[in-house]
Amino acid sequence: MKNIAVYLSAYSNDENMIDLTKNLARLMVEQGFSLVFGGSGTGLMKVLADTVLNNKGKVTGITMESLKKVSMPNLTELIIAIDLNERKQLLQKHADAFIALPGGNGTLDEIIQTIEERKQGFHHKPIVILNYNGFYDPLLAQYNKMKDLGFLPKNQNLDDLFVFVDTSEQAIKYIHATLK
Repeated sequence: MKNIAVYLSAYSNDENMIDLTKNLARLMVEQGFSLVFGGSGTGLMKVLADTVLNNKGKVTGITMESLKKVSMPNLTELIIAIDLNERKQLLQKHADAFIALPGGNGTLDEIIQTIEERKQGFHHKPIVILNYNGFYDPLLAQYNKMKDLGFLPKNQNLDDLFVFVDTSEQAIKYIHATLK
């Protein structure tokens, strides 16, 4: 069984984001994927893990000692990292693919590090940015600007680093096809 690490918010309770998160969780389980996530029992992280578990999926949470008190109970597995750097390393180690949902600083930090490590050749796992309602349009514009100004290797195609999709269905379809 392949694992997808999902980067998302532990804070938002926006109804549209909840629907997006639940849909992604259901599709993951239907396609035979397990979840790896930040382990929080709050916000969209809780919604994601609950939905995977309620659909008989497997969930691995990776949290930090300092956040253990707000970690999600009843996971398939809970791993406690010493600090944020170890947490991000463990998320990458346990994942076969990555999806970033709309989120805050933590989500952005995790997906940018995952993209950079792919660029540097530390892994070749698929990275999907779920650009729901254009949330990540500014990030794509920033990458294009960095490319245009020569801050990325000239022979580096952005499509070789990550893909932008608009729906959960597109995200799962891309990962399923890439991991075959």
